[in-house]
Amino acid sequence: MGTSANINLNNLNLDAGNWPITVSAISERIDESDVQDTAATYQVRTAFTYDLSSDGNYYILASYQGDANSVEIESTYNNKPVREIKANAFSGNSTITSVYIPATVSKIGYKAFYNCTSLTYVAIRSNSDSPELVIETSAFENCTALSTADIPYRVTEIGEMAFRKCTSLATFNLNTAENAPELTIGVSAYAECTAITSLIVPDRVVDIDDYAFEGCTSLAAIGLRTSDEFPTLRIGIGTFRYCEKLKTLSIIDRVNAIGSFAFQGCKALTTVSFGSNSKLSAIAGSVFKDCVNLESVYLPSSVQSIGITAFSGCTSLVYVSAETITSIGNSAFEGCSALEEVSISSASTLKQIPHKAFYGCTSLRKIRIPESVAGIADFAFGGCTALASGQVSFDNPYGWFTTITLPFNVTDVDAIYIDSALLSSSATAGSKIPTAEESSLAVYMCRLTKMITPTISIDNNTGTLTVDEPTGIATGFKVYVDNVHYATYEVDTGVLRMA
Repeated sequence: MGTSANINLNNLNLDAGNWPITVSAISERIDESDVQDTAATYQVRTAFTYDLSSDGNYYILASYQGDANSVEIESTYNNKPVREIKANAFSGNSTITSVYIPATVSKIGYKAFYNCTSLTYVAIRSNSDSPELVIETSAFENCTALSTADIPYRVTEIGEMAFRKCTSLATFNLNTAENAPELTIGVSAYAECTAITSLIVPDRVVDIDDYAFEGCTSLAAIGLRTSDEFPTLRIGIGTFRYCEKLKTLSIIDRVNAIGSFAFQGCKALTTVSFGSNSKLSAIAGSVFKDCVNLESVYLPSSVQSIGITAFSGCTSLVYVSAETITSIGNSAFEGCSALEEVSISSASTLKQIPHKAFYGCTSLRKIRIPESVAGIADFAFGGCTALASGQVSFDNPYGWFTTITLPFNVTDVDAIYIDSALLSSSATAGSKIPTAEESSLAVYMCRLTKMITPTISIDNNTGTLTVDEPTGIATGFKVYVDNVHYATYEVDTGVLRMA
């Protein structure tokens, strides 16, 4: 009876191609000269297909047609390194549960693993000879089962939407090492990754781009690391918007820019702190809008401007220190109903308190208006009902306002220390301003002190306006015709300047 054997050639781990196979019989009962070899060809097929690079130096993994759960991508093919994973190489594969990417790979292409809905684990290997690695746009987007995907120190770019909607991703580390390259995190890179609970941003990260972590609704803690080698860090537009569980935030010195809406709607945020040597020059529009539990803000001296609606809707905000501010945007603190005090230094060069800047701040009792302020726009303090028993102090009680409207009624002049400053004829400030009913002319004081009520008379025959101001401290008068500024009279010089 003959002898037979089954030999699994797959165990030889041969690369794809045609391999010559020779079989020789072995027996102690026959002489080797009587043994005749038998030859055949073994064709190795692979689930991977590869493209040779244009320079012929490496291979690109082009596609995968296999059905394995765990996929190990080989580091070489036909004795050349595998450097890239091509766009869409694994896209839509619903079988893969884990993938191991070799240390030779320098690029994971566009949508390479897009919508691999069973993929739970990604390992990107590295060694001392590994090249820098770029993860391109949407590379792992919508891998809804992915729970672990660490980023090795050699990654320099995490592209737009690279891990967007990986809703099970709870564990990932942005690793660093000595002499590691700088890292940028692209637009919406981790947006809507609703399982992420904490984030450590290493020192080598220099840019967290727009909406990178928007809608990460479980993110409760962010750690930003300092660096001497990488001195700046940009946080983009809407980067952490709607991270509803984020409780505290420490903005380190190397953060030099924060985009609009960056922390909008972070409802659990109670505390924001800044470094003592902050590089931040501006709080952009809507950065902390609707952070309803934020209680106090102490802006560093480096911050010069507060943008439109920057703190609007922060209904728990009680105190703001903005000592060196030079500009405030419209509605910057609108609806901050708990806000009691705003501290602005007398050295500030703030020029204008704009439209609805403090509108609806119903608890506001104390605010300093620095000498530099030349205008208070309409509704700037609209609805600030607590100001009647609080304090608004002006550093320059003898200064001129170029434009001012006080959109609240001041009933307690001694407590408020504010007077008629280009008030409209229907406004009141302690007592009513005369409206010269006998003519269409009305005169208002433009001196900031306690209420000064000038007496005016008009000689309609000669067209002469006579103004008597009993305190003798007025520096001038502005004349309005039908509520339109007509001229300004300077007491000291006796000059009437047409508007």
